[in-house]
Amino acid sequence: MYYSLYAPMWDTNATLRKLLKEVLGYNDDEINIMESEWFDRNIANNLTLEQAQAISTIFCDNDFQIYLNDGSGVDGTIYWNQLGIRLKHEPPKDHYCDQPLVSREQLADLSIPKKKDPPITGFIYDTKPVVECPYCHSADTKKISGFSKAGSLALFGIFAAGKASKQWHCNKCGSDF
Repeated sequence: MYYSLYAPMWDTNATLRKLLKEVLGYNDDEINIMESEWFDRNIANNLTLEQAQAISTIFCDNDFQIYLNDGSGVDGTIYWNQLGIRLKHEPPKDHYCDQPLVSREQLADLSIPKKKDPPITGFIYDTKPVVECPYCHSADTKKISGFSKAGSLALFGIFAAGKASKQWHCNKCGSDF
């Protein structure tokens, strides 16, 4: 069986562009097309399981989620744990490979437009609010619990008064707001 990798990535940055070039072999013009479509497509097709796993691991190491599927986009998602595979997470590297891990024939056919509406946040079934850090604009935030505030006050007294008034903590830059 051959697999595809689906990439619903709405926020791009230099790291994502570098990975698409280095690991998959896309050029700048192709990446621009994918960015205009919010990457709502398969980014690699006809992959062996080993190829898909190697590519997914590299993207995962850099905090990008791509999905293994049967080639039909989001509707055909196959989770790694369904296959008994756990992706090994390692710290990101500056360089992964000298040659792309796939051939040009395995890349998405970008001549077929796949324009989609931008993602909608705040679905009714979301269990966590999406809170953006006002300093670094990361959505990787967590609510500061009352227990944590009380513990800080107990340990540090008046010096922790600033934290007691804050509601959220950013996991990326470490700030409280």
